[in-house]
Amino acid sequence: MSFHAELVTNNNNVLPLVLPDGATGGKALLAFLVPLELFCQGKAEAEVQHWFAALESKQTLCQITESFLHSWYDGNWQYQEDDYGRYLQEHVHDPMTEATFRETICTLNSRWSATQPLRASAEALLQRLTSEDRTATWWYHPQATPLELQALIDTIERAENSGATLVRICFM
Repeated sequence: MSFHAELVTNNNNVLPLVLPDGATGGKALLAFLVPLELFCQGKAEAEVQHWFAALESKQTLCQITESFLHSWYDGNWQYQEDDYGRYLQEHVHDPMTEATFRETICTLNSRWSATQPLRASAEALLQRLTSEDRTATWWYHPQATPLELQALIDTIERAENSGATLVRICFM
């Protein structure tokens, strides 16, 4: 199974991260985001800690990627606060409780990020990653990760051009 990413906008658009070859991106981006988030939480193993620490400079990596880390979630979610009945009809075999449903809605609503800071965050990260050669790891591919970051930047710009001011990144 391959992961892909979509940008969900506050004007009801869903924009896939399209790579230059026309494929949908997201796998390399998700592989990078998880250890970056662990690094910023102080929970990363030594190898991950060391690799990300090499990207630090005057402004910390976690500061510049705050908007980026805040904006993503996994899974396809097509429900609003008043859709619990529809959710139950579509998930008959293993539904979540209404309380869990509402918590999920609350969490996803907190993931909205303004497009300009998110784009700036992704651009700053891309600049740091491409400023010198970086060692390939299980979470970073020297070609795929920057390519998908650029696709994210391009997709944010497409969202802005369509009138969106808030977005979140969905990985499926």
